[in-house]
Amino acid sequence: MKLTLSALLSVCVIFGCTNEAEQIEADTQTESKMPDIKLAADTFKRILKHYGDDVDPSKIPEAHRTVLAVFHSYGILGNGGFQFLFEGDLTGDPHFQLTREAYKTIGADDSIAAFDKAYSVFPNSTPRRT
Repeated sequence: MKLTLSALLSVCVIFGCTNEAEQIEADTQTESKMPDIKLAADTFKRILKHYGDDVDPSKIPEAHRTVLAVFHSYGILGNGGFQFLFEGDLTGDPHFQLTREAYKTIGADDSIAAFDKAYSVFPNSTPRRT
């Protein structure tokens, strides 16, 4: 099932906000290609408030996981590419497979192609953990 980012974000709007994610919103206020960036930032903050800052994306509903993974990775990829992403850590998603799937869920074809290309340089198409 293909869901739009707006539809996923709408599902998640029922949560509150958290201070730790305020820097993420500030970082995303610059020009962004992500549609509805404010809605995405607000929803991301609400997900963190609901589940906690150390949320394990493998243990939350797919709609929430999709928003969390796409928004979390979007800024990282924009600032340092896949090297920065693969050097990072997302609890419950050690090889960023859930993150990759999240981009498929929202139908981000260019992003999926970029993930496929980045993964292709690793044995078994699985990034090493540093």
